[in-house]
Amino acid sequence: MKLPSLVTLTLVLVACSLFDGDDLDISVSAPGGVVSPGEALAFDVTAENRGDSRVTWGEGSSTCQLHLEVRLDGHDYLAPAVPRICTADYVEMGLDPGQARTEVLSWAGYVLRDSLELLLPGTYALRGAAGSDWKSPPIEVEIVAE
Repeated sequence: MKLPSLVTLTLVLVACSLFDGDDLDISVSAPGGVVSPGEALAFDVTAENRGDSRVTWGEGSSTCQLHLEVRLDGHDYLAPAVPRICTADYVEMGLDPGQARTEVLSWAGYVLRDSLELLLPGTYALRGAAGSDWKSPPIEVEIVAE
């Protein structure tokens, strides 16, 4: 039996530590939980680093680091916030130990799959997210007919 080399083992440990999201807590909340098609509801999405080292989740606008996702047919899709104006800077998105970040996102019942679609009335699971790896537990949101 061949044992992994020290270099291989070190790379595996480093990769695991880079993608360990146990210290990053994501939460989402919204008052009421009911959206009328085309009428936005405000959601608070919060990321908090409870660990001892910096956690990062990509690069992009410094003002638009968190987002919403809606689950459809077992897949999570971007639930675009409206209106959302992001700065054109390009920074590493993340939090230092003990830092928290909250963004208020307005959602009007749209989902971005192949194109922008308005969801049909019904109950949907929404999550707050930081990058593609860290997501909050889902909350239920109902879209009601006009």
